Amino acid sequence: MADQVGASIASTLLTGLSGTSPQCLLDHLATQIASGDIEAAAMVGGESYRSRRRARRMGVDFRRDVDESLPPAEKYAGLLPMATDHEMSRGVVAPGVFYPVVETAIRHSRRESVSEHRQRVGELWSRFNAVAVENPHAAVRTPMTPDEITTPIDGNRMVATPYTRAMMANNSVDQASAVLILSVARAEALGIPGTLDFPSGGNTCGGPAVTQCALGPASVPRGQNRWPPGPCPCRSRSRRRRSPGSLRVFPGVSTGVLDRVGYRP
Repeated sequence: MADQVGASIASTLLTGLSGTSPQCLLDHLATQIASGDIEAAAMVGGESYRSRRRARRMGVDFRRDVDESLPPAEKYAGLLPMATDHEMSRGVVAPGVFYPVVETAIRHSRRESVSEHRQRVGELWSRFNAVAVENPHAAVRTPMTPDEITTPIDGNRMVATPYTRAMMANNSVDQASAVLILSVARAEALGIPGTLDFPSGGNTCGGPAVTQCALGPASVPRGQNRWPPGPCPCRSRSRRRRSPGSLRVFPGVSTGVLDRVGYRP
């Protein structure tokens, strides 16, 4: 891909397999741009689990496009431990086991009854569903009401209370995505139109969430990134969403996504 866009000196990082590795890599690339080490980065990823399962069932060898003439990619953020020894000894490892425990703890802390909790999470999941229904690339686009999502019936069995099958992650998909990250100077040099978006928070693998203005005035490298005068836009945007001093950080989740699904802590 680098050769096709004329980036012959580009280097490649390869993440390990985990649900948080894209978040960690995005934070790493944004930090490198903020420090002036690089000007641009393309983060790409995909999975073909659905096709691989079908190929195994059909006894078909799936194609592997590997250019063995290329140097091996540098490995970044290997396998992330998903459970402690204490959790593993009690079988609290798989997401389908761990998250229901956390969900129940949240219900207890909010002093909700089982029915009140089920109604609240059903309404939240129904907003996720509404986004998927409008997305032509979504794996499941069937409209569902909150009750249809949370009520165990044929085709929607209870997996682990309070999660029914409709509330569980669907990993049998063929999907891919890409994010292009540029410094302000490079974006302006390429004539990219419209309002620029800046990362206002990040998280590293195993580390605590931090808020930062990753490309703000304090991080302008060698005078190359030109920042508009005035306060940092990402911080002022955060203050408009919440009162000063009460901003919560959700690693890897933008406030725009939270607003779209109507999340209210």
